[in-house]
Amino acid sequence: MHYSELFKKSCNKTCYFLVLNFYSLSSPFFPMLSGNNPVGTVGTILVIVGALNWGLIGLGDFLQKDLNVVSMLLGAWPMVESVVYVLVGLAGVWMVLSELKVVKG
Repeated sequence: MHYSELFKKSCNKTCYFLVLNFYSLSSPFFPMLSGNNPVGTVGTILVIVGALNWGLIGLGDFLQKDLNVVSMLLGAWPMVESVVYVLVGLAGVWMVLSELKVVKG
């Protein structure tokens, strides 16, 4: 069974609709999302989330505010927060290796 069918069964209709629209809009901008590789797809999404989070952290430094979204959402669970950061880092490594054609992305 294709992972999109598993996702469709486990997610409500609104969530599935949003994900399908994201995929259809993102394929020219993020080619790794247009393939059938779930690792590349998850990696791309994690890199996007990480980049947005770092951008907000930088903006927060200018505004003298803490805009770290990962910390805001998972601050009560420091171990889970650390796992998210490690996953984002691994996704970045995966993206670099994919672009260098070391791994198939």
